[in-house]
Amino acid sequence: MLRKLLLAALMIVACFGAASGQRLTGQIVEVDVGGRTVKLIVAEGQCVLDGTEQADRSILDVVTRALAGQNELLLHTAECANLAEVRRGATAYLDNFAQAQVLIQLKTRDFRGEEGRVVEQVCRYLRTLGEELQKKVGPDIERRIADLALGIGVNEQRQLGVLDQDEHGCYTGTLMGLSTPSGETRLLLGVYAVTVLNGRIVYLYRFQAQPQEGEQRRLLAVVKAAVKDHISANSEETKPAGR
Repeated sequence: MLRKLLLAALMIVACFGAASGQRLTGQIVEVDVGGRTVKLIVAEGQCVLDGTEQADRSILDVVTRALAGQNELLLHTAECANLAEVRRGATAYLDNFAQAQVLIQLKTRDFRGEEGRVVEQVCRYLRTLGEELQKKVGPDIERRIADLALGIGVNEQRQLGVLDQDEHGCYTGTLMGLSTPSGETRLLLGVYAVTVLNGRIVYLYRFQAQPQEGEQRRLLAVVKAAVKDHISANSEETKPAGR
């Protein structure tokens, strides 16, 4: 049951938006996840979307509709310069952004002491789903991305399979096709991790539009470093939210 719930959450198409009820402390955002405080890190060069901004508020409406009943968006950041362009109407797109989400059905379940089991179970299940893809194009991730990108449609999402695994997380990727006003398909590459922070399963995403060759390796390194930093930030003594 756990692996099916996790897979359903991973298959949700990423949306642009910001979570509510965030408490900013420097570069740390403290959020309430099922009554427990989880610390999320704002990456260098990224800014948090703000629901008081009109452009951000419009984006948040999209998030609410897309994630309703399945996932909860905990944090959304974007490259600061890119976000400024969106707010002044110079562009409609976020090109480089990050998200943190939680599966609603698991947000109150305590996984302290089960971190390794969660990572292993998620990766094992995702690898079984990616076996057919690897048989077809082999283990070369660049070829896999090129193969999956061919003919990808608007609002279509294709999974890259497991990219890596370590003691802190299972790392996987996705390709998405997004529509443009000109009718063209805009490619979005995402790399994300399933990890456990303060006993709560959290998904940490990083996305790049119109990816160049080698982009997945860069994003994977960024996400792995982010997971390590998040584990460290949440290693303090567990405390209830609001305390």
